[in-house]
Amino acid sequence: MFLKGTTLFPDTQLPLHIFEERYCHMLAKALECSRMFAIAMSPPQETPDNPMPIVGLGMITTCVQQKNGTANLMLTGIQRVRLLNVIHEIPFQSHSIEPVNSINDTVEPEEVVIRELLDICESRIPKAEYQVMEMLKELKVLDQLTNQICAIFIKSANARHELMQTLSLRARADKLKRFLAPPA
Repeated sequence: MFLKGTTLFPDTQLPLHIFEERYCHMLAKALECSRMFAIAMSPPQETPDNPMPIVGLGMITTCVQQKNGTANLMLTGIQRVRLLNVIHEIPFQSHSIEPVNSINDTVEPEEVVIRELLDICESRIPKAEYQVMEMLKELKVLDQLTNQICAIFIKSANARHELMQTLSLRARADKLKRFLAPPA
């Protein structure tokens, strides 16, 4: 599914309202089979036929079909995948995919990078929203933490796309620090 400005990071949830006919067909097929589909950010105007290379594969965890044929669902991010060749385009576009994994190339111990990111996030969250920080503090794996921070704090579609494409955990953490830094 190609959505403008939308990114599905692994380990995060994305609520969707499905109403376009092609995506209603895609949803029906997904519910019959694997309960999974990918969310790809719509490509830039200069390359409208080329989807973004690395996208989020999600599993439908909840789906409520409406009488008018639309559906409300919750998609849970499973992992990053690379879109390969197009299998078919009608009634919806389908690609073969391959999984891609984050590369843990951090120089510092993972715990140090996690603490730095948590400190930056804590400075950005109002005290009234302490539950968000409590949830983030429970995450002990840098890959999972960066995905959650991307989903919660990064509002720019371009920055979210850049972070989705960044497989190096060192580079992703550095980009997050830059994106989350207070304006100078």
